Amino acid sequence: MKALTDAEKRSRQDALARQALALFPTTGYDKLTMEAVAQGAGVSKGSVFLAFASKQDLVLHATRLSFDAWFLRLAALDPSDPPKALALGLLNTLRNDPLLLPLLGLVAPVLEQGCTPGAILSFKESLAANLTVLAERWSLQVPSVPPQLWASLFLRIHALTVGAWAVGEASANVIEAVGHRPELQALLTRFDDLFPDLVEAQLIAVLRPMK
Repeated sequence: MKALTDAEKRSRQDALARQALALFPTTGYDKLTMEAVAQGAGVSKGSVFLAFASKQDLVLHATRLSFDAWFLRLAALDPSDPPKALALGLLNTLRNDPLLLPLLGLVAPVLEQGCTPGAILSFKESLAANLTVLAERWSLQVPSVPPQLWASLFLRIHALTVGAWAVGEASANVIEAVGHRPELQALLTRFDDLFPDLVEAQLIAVLRPMK
């Protein structure tokens, strides 16, 4: 059998990762199986394991695809917008893909803990390439802010995103437990309320001295 080229291997990985993304709204991470991905893609389970060493590697690659699409949406924003408008624009880029935030929340605590070094390296290289392109694009639009500062700012926003999602996306169990207690309602802060304010403050703190 003829060996697959690197492009063919990547195409097969992308197809399997998209199948995993199609299943994710129903299964979540915990119930997603390599067998289900194989069945949905019309291939054998062994073919999935030839493409990915583990479920973590598969879902990290799926996250990479979501990241690629996210950076395209980020590139359409105008970084010269006022901080509040830019923060809301960033929120919209996240909400445009309902799977992106749950996947972001999995990367550090779950996926990277069990992935192979090669999968992690590929993910980080893709992230770095996307970040470089975005930072250079935004620096052309706002010349007073160098690409390095845009890149640093985005990494801070990424950290805020993951933290705000963890705090502001209460599970059904939490809502059921405290939803009837008025004095505990402040603990049910929503991501969509937290994120714009946190990001706006970060944008003001970092960018105002540069303009």
